[in-house]
Amino acid sequence: EELQVREKACESLVKVAGVIDEDQMQTNVLTIVLLLAHDEDERHKIVASKLLGNLATILGPLLCSNFCAPELVHLADDSKVSVRKAAVQSFGPVAKVAGPVVTRRKLLSSFRQLSKDKVW
Repeated sequence: EELQVREKACESLVKVAGVIDEDQMQTNVLTIVLLLAHDEDERHKIVASKLLGNLATILGPLLCSNFCAPELVHLADDSKVSVRKAAVQSFGPVAKVAGPVVTRRKLLSSFRQLSKDKVW
């Protein structure tokens, strides 16, 4: 039940992000995601990873480059397998929006490192 509530909250946050202006998005939505990404609770980090991927098209190339990509790299380096897995699942949507230069400079080395992870 808690997982369903979390999933619905994420869906709602993405919908809200799609209708507010960029200043409000940076102040409100990105702040929420940042707090989740740096929380001690691995469930919050997983939610942050999913949100980064789900918000990518709404955030656009600049915010994906400056915000989403670095946060995913941070989450992909987490000690918990579940957090790393959630982070890598959002690499695709973020890379698509951020573009090839950001993908090469920020995401690719992290992706290579994750591909060598022994837990896969």
